[in-house]
Amino acid sequence: MTTKAVELWSYRELIRNLALRDLRTRYKGSALGYLWTQLAPLGMMLVYVIVFSLLLPSGIAMFPVFIIVALLPWNYTAESIIGGTRSIIDNAALIKKVYFPREVLPLVTVFSSLINFVLSLPMMFVVMAVVQLTTIGRLNFSWSFAYLPVLMLIQTIMLAGFAMLLGSAAVFYRDVVHLIGIIMNIWFFLTPIIYPLGVFGEGLTVRLVRWFNPMASLIEFYREILYGNVVAVGQIPTPALPALSSVLRVSVTALVILVVGYWVFQRVSRNFGEEI
Repeated sequence: MTTKAVELWSYRELIRNLALRDLRTRYKGSALGYLWTQLAPLGMMLVYVIVFSLLLPSGIAMFPVFIIVALLPWNYTAESIIGGTRSIIDNAALIKKVYFPREVLPLVTVFSSLINFVLSLPMMFVVMAVVQLTTIGRLNFSWSFAYLPVLMLIQTIMLAGFAMLLGSAAVFYRDVVHLIGIIMNIWFFLTPIIYPLGVFGEGLTVRLVRWFNPMASLIEFYREILYGNVVAVGQIPTPALPALSSVLRVSVTALVILVVGYWVFQRVSRNFGEEI
């Protein structure tokens, strides 16, 4: 695996160029172009704010911030996994014509989605600032924000594993491409994005969700460092660092997913040419 990592590093320029090409293709012909990295999640946030602040009040303080700090990491996950699932079959012609490590293709999808995520962060901080200033009259930013790159790294490791695993599976079982959208919708509602996991208490159900849904823990981590503890309207959430033991648990889970995804990819990638 170390040898392969060195080989992939030598193709870093190819990965970067393909990721940028993917972004340019995504927004090609759009009048607003890269502004959609800001507007799309902002629009989704507004929908949830209208539903859960006006129609079905959630009672959560600074609800737009509560939503946006979870929605952006989820979008990164959804884009990476859905794109990663199609990464091999959508590049069949390239695979047949040019030699390069096949792992490049799912990794390109993940890094392209990561760039999209990073480009959307300024909008997130603007939303946070506006909501905090209008709600409590001051900014509620914290030094815990510096932990953001750590969480992004853990998430990227996990998504690289999922992208390789599902990308290779889709080559042999095309139904995976159609199923993944349904699975992502189910996963969305099993992850505490539009609700706090604490609504279920601290019993066995919550512990199982944290253990078997790594995104649930990651979303909680993002929310802890950017938003803070979930409090009722009228109170002020306090951003803080997540528990180190929890971060280590999710880090190990991400590494296991990466190793399994890489192992499966290596086992089956030699047959890609015959299947596509």
